[in-house]
Amino acid sequence: FRQAAEAFRYCTELDPGNHECWNNLAKSYIHLGEYERARRSLHEALKCHYESWRIWDNLLSVGAQLGHVDDVVLSLQRLSEIKGDFKPDPRTVSRVVRLSVEREEGEAEKRKVFEMLRFLGDRYPE
Repeated sequence: FRQAAEAFRYCTELDPGNHECWNNLAKSYIHLGEYERARRSLHEALKCHYESWRIWDNLLSVGAQLGHVDDVVLSLQRLSEIKGDFKPDPRTVSRVVRLSVEREEGEAEKRKVFEMLRFLGDRYPE
């Protein structure tokens, strides 16, 4: 995946507006365990194509992995808007719930976590 990351990084230099290059670069970083680099690449991909559910789904996973509540909440909202009946992967749900339990934040952050949990509760009622 190191070679893939180098190839897609080169692709983004040649065509910085190509969302697929950015998304594939992010996926390479995910496989390498370089989640912060993946996150930055996904944000670049979204600048090029804000309506891609694949990019939002990847950002949801990376945001949950890194504990970026803003990314998780926005990804859940966008995926719901784009795909309608979106249900996140159970592993991601598990990470999100763990994230919400472990964090000690201010009121604004707690509201975001509550939004996240309410969204997940609507998708997984049992």
